[in-house]
Amino acid sequence: MQSFKLNETDILSNQDWTFPTNIAYGPGRLKEIGGICNNLDIKNPLIVTDKGSTKLPFIVNLQNYLKSSEFQMVLVNLKMETMML
Repeated sequence: MQSFKLNETDILSNQDWTFPTNIAYGPGRLKEIGGICNNLDIKNPLIVTDKGSTKLPFIVNLQNYLKSSEFQMVLVNLKMETMML
């Protein structure tokens, strides 16, 4: 079995992935949300989360970044139900 060595530089560097969808990863990347929405011609971003995540710092920061970029956004809290099939 081969051991895995964690390379913190790679993990903490900004990265862009395009499969299966566009993902911007890295410290501080959330600040780019206004520019990303503009590039994709998104006028009214939709944030979907559950009730427990609404007040988490990254969601609050996301809302603030969108507001500072003068976007009208919608925050939706979903209540997840357990389904038994």
